[in-house]
Amino acid sequence: MDVWQRRQNLAPTVNPEKTIDYVATLTGSLPPSGTIGQVSVVLRYVPDALIATPAGFIGYLRALREVDWETHEALATTILGDVSNELVPRWTQVVTRHAGGEGPGTAPGHQVMMEDRQPNWDNPSLLGLLPKV
Repeated sequence: MDVWQRRQNLAPTVNPEKTIDYVATLTGSLPPSGTIGQVSVVLRYVPDALIATPAGFIGYLRALREVDWETHEALATTILGDVSNELVPRWTQVVTRHAGGEGPGTAPGHQVMMEDRQPNWDNPSLLGLLPKV
């Protein structure tokens, strides 16, 4: 699947209220892939003209499952790039997290958090209300 096919799965729709800053959060998970184990994904964003639907996000995660991700960083940067290009949100945060295993010889926990925002957009009072990841 190429990048355009993968991004189409986000299936954005029109933001019902473009004049208000608000945070939308979508969560899901990916099964073990490549060198990384089961990964939870959290997408938080402040929409501009477009929003992602829960069904579109689920379809997008299914498309991501087709890739053998070598690192969390590769997965997180791909999600950030796809969301930034398809939804063009005012602000975006992507968190990928592998909880890690118990006992010797198991994979350690690993979390990656990435953010992006449109130039000149800032709303510290809104972002300050978000729970820490």
